[in-house]
Amino acid sequence: MNAESRFSIAEEPGDDDTIKITVEGELNVQTSPQLKKSITRSIATGVKRLHVALDGVERIDSSGVATLIEGLKWSRSSGGRFVISGLQQEVHDLIRLSKLENEFDIVDADS
Repeated sequence: MNAESRFSIAEEPGDDDTIKITVEGELNVQTSPQLKKSITRSIATGVKRLHVALDGVERIDSSGVATLIEGLKWSRSSGGRFVISGLQQEVHDLIRLSKLENEFDIVDADS
């Protein structure tokens, strides 16, 4: 099974201009363009709070982190809030080692 076949994204609109994007599988150079498309589409619709749930992400590479950074920048430039949640240990370690832990708004999975 290749990495792309273990990857899925679900978008769930919430209240007050909020959308939750749930990601499962490996977030890497092959799959991060799908997340980027979902993020840009959401921001283009005027979403003010974008929540990316990473509970199901087992692995992430630098392109996955770059996509999250792009989402953060786009949200900030449009006056929105970009949050991530559900960081598995490997994902959290990469965010921390990249010195991005204080840049991202990391919340509990239920927030």
